[in-house]
Amino acid sequence: MGYWLVFMLSIYPVAVSSEGCKFPTRWEGVWFQSGIRQSIVVQANRFSIKGKCVDSDGDRFLLSDEKKPCYRCVVIHEKHHNVLQYKETFCNEMGTLKTICPLITGDALLYSMFRESGNPMQCPFKPPYTFTYNRGHGDCRNPVSTVEACTQDSRLLIRYQACPDVEGSESALEEVECIAGWKEGSYRFLVGRVHHSNGIPMSTEDRFKCFIYERTTSQRQLKGSGASGDVEYRVAQSGDATCSGLFSPLEGSRTMILKKETFETKCSFPLWLTENQRWRTLDHGKTFTFLHHHNNNTLKLVSSSLDRVFAAQTIQASHQFFYNQPLVAPLPGHEMKFSCQQEMEEIPHRFRVMAHYVTGCQSGYICLDFHRRAHDLAELQMGQPSRRPEDACNSPNFDAHATDSITLVASKSDFRNCPYKGIYTIKKVSKSISWNDVSSILLSNTNLNLPVDLLTSDNHPSIVLTTTSPPSPKRHSSEHYEKSSDDWSVTYKKLQPDLPSLVRSRKNISKEFERQSEYDDDDEVILRRVKRKGRRILSSKTVASEECKLNLTSIVFSCGSADSIELVAECPRLSHIRSAYKCHGGWKDNDTMHQIISSNLPSAAGWKKLYCLAYVKWPPDRLQVFVYADNCNPNNNRTTATGSDEGLVLSFNISLSPSGEKPCNEVNESTVVGATLTMVVVAVSLLFLRQTAAR
Repeated sequence: MGYWLVFMLSIYPVAVSSEGCKFPTRWEGVWFQSGIRQSIVVQANRFSIKGKCVDSDGDRFLLSDEKKPCYRCVVIHEKHHNVLQYKETFCNEMGTLKTICPLITGDALLYSMFRESGNPMQCPFKPPYTFTYNRGHGDCRNPVSTVEACTQDSRLLIRYQACPDVEGSESALEEVECIAGWKEGSYRFLVGRVHHSNGIPMSTEDRFKCFIYERTTSQRQLKGSGASGDVEYRVAQSGDATCSGLFSPLEGSRTMILKKETFETKCSFPLWLTENQRWRTLDHGKTFTFLHHHNNNTLKLVSSSLDRVFAAQTIQASHQFFYNQPLVAPLPGHEMKFSCQQEMEEIPHRFRVMAHYVTGCQSGYICLDFHRRAHDLAELQMGQPSRRPEDACNSPNFDAHATDSITLVASKSDFRNCPYKGIYTIKKVSKSISWNDVSSILLSNTNLNLPVDLLTSDNHPSIVLTTTSPPSPKRHSSEHYEKSSDDWSVTYKKLQPDLPSLVRSRKNISKEFERQSEYDDDDEVILRRVKRKGRRILSSKTVASEECKLNLTSIVFSCGSADSIELVAECPRLSHIRSAYKCHGGWKDNDTMHQIISSNLPSAAGWKKLYCLAYVKWPPDRLQVFVYADNCNPNNNRTTATGSDEGLVLSFNISLSPSGEKPCNEVNESTVVGATLTMVVVAVSLLFLRQTAAR
């Protein structure tokens, strides 16, 4: 009995102080420690594999083991939000903070824990650097190794070169993601996640590395040379996923001496490009932005997820030249940065430059050739990536006669007068497959002036006119109908892209109508239900629908306003389907005139579609019109009569002779009424049809 009393009194202070002993909230999460297979979880008062916190004092924590009756003291230091280091005692059968913690000696093992999903931080090194390294068998100096920048400042690309006369040296490519850094004494530490380019899966044990480094004074500065830019770092790398074996930058599994490489931009982009800070392609797949805070010598390209081809081609070419291996890590947002290095050619309205580029963690040189078409229009030719700057603008990396052009439109593009005026009849329409997929409309018994974009499936509407008069229900049938004084409804619904057909059952149309709010836009005219006082439950079998093929009939230039274009389409049961566009700038290239137009309707993504019209005159008075959705690019010979180009939406002919043109005052008044008047006309027509059917 006395023994148990003494034992209870010895642990009483522990039991009293166990309430409220928790680890800091910022430490909670999943951690990795070298040598331990399972992840370590810190949450509230639990430290998995160690026990529960029963008492604490500052950075000292008394933990109760969950598997056996014993206690250990753990002293934890937070080096960074993503790094914890600790020392500990053996597990003692009894004791308190005051009795157990002094058992930790100065030479006790120091353990490091790294947060497994820690957010990256900005790396302390600002490439480019050249460096020599030593793995214990001598310095590898020739060829020189390099550290290169990535588009994300939290990543570094390290290229190790193999030296023939140095054992243990090898060519390797490592991408280091910086996740933690701190200062300790006169040295600094860095923890990084390492990715290798060889594609071999890496364990967590191999992925985490610790570095110790210091900034030193170069020999040139010691001799009083006064040279600037001679920044050197001495760096040592750990051989495992710990920092415990690093005591100085001169000792480690691998030691390196980094020297800053001078890298200065030697030119600037011309004012006619940079005065419009942001440019975009017609399909909005790519955005080019000039960074003014970099003295107009840096251009940033961001490719959206809808346009992966361009980034993939550039990255593939880059890797084929360098390593013929896949990317070390994916490129979020497909961002590229170009810095002006050498002006190769500058003549009026043209600027060719050799630029240094960085995309993800790849870098090199590339030739950019800009051609000014208007103050808010330009074309860009981009060559293939090159490792050496002197090869970037030479064949085979760049050929001005064979390289495709990218049409660029300034984000603030002005409307301009259209090149023609009047109403012209469209002949010999050649439509692309994508246009045919949506070039139909559902049955209607009236003429509607509907706001649509006939050039894209993204804005094409489904127009449904249905009667909801149900058959008489069978006797003893459980079917019933809510009575309604109005048996007609009209739905005008914008469809999503790539729908195989516009024919919809009544049931599906109802579901789409309920989701209409997802596609509403202030700039669009949405024709909703015209009149309906009740709701009827009926089978979709009672609704008959008929597909009506659209045919382009005419194109209207500069009627109403000098900067407007309209395409008019009809079908046997529905006429005056109109698409309205605005004219932007244009230019003439040989015998072809190019014109940029924008749809009056926004796309599903919120921006307005841009197109390029190419006008080709044929004697005596025939004008062939080609409509492109991606860019004008004359290098692909898109204005040929074949029209066999992926970017071609459609082509057609019009006659410029007096007999082929009608003046603007002959435009049918019913085709220019607003959406409000259209709704009224439809409502009256439907009411008349309902009353006729009732008789």
